[in-house]
Amino acid sequence: MPRLFPCSCSPVASVTEYSNKDTLTLGSYKLSPAGSRGSRVNVQVTDKLGTRLHSRLNAPAEGNFAFTAPEHSDFDVCFQNMADDNVAPNPASVRSVELTVRTSFCF
Repeated sequence: MPRLFPCSCSPVASVTEYSNKDTLTLGSYKLSPAGSRGSRVNVQVTDKLGTRLHSRLNAPAEGNFAFTAPEHSDFDVCFQNMADDNVAPNPASVRSVELTVRTSFCF
């Protein structure tokens, strides 16, 4: 079931999920339109050891990711709503994120 949560300008909005070792994890997300010009969202998925499992700078409005978990562990899916260079961040610029994560596709 998709999760819907806000992603304000500057801080990182994260969701934590669990995956078993050697299982395929699939994720998809949809971002609401930017409320102001000069806004971009970066997406990053990391495990608890800090290993980057997926990373996308200036992510499109809709995207997908997939990875095979290296260990039994939690992982974080993080979205960072940022102002572009030379544009002052607008604290009121909040974008919604709709995130769906499916795990436990064993090999």
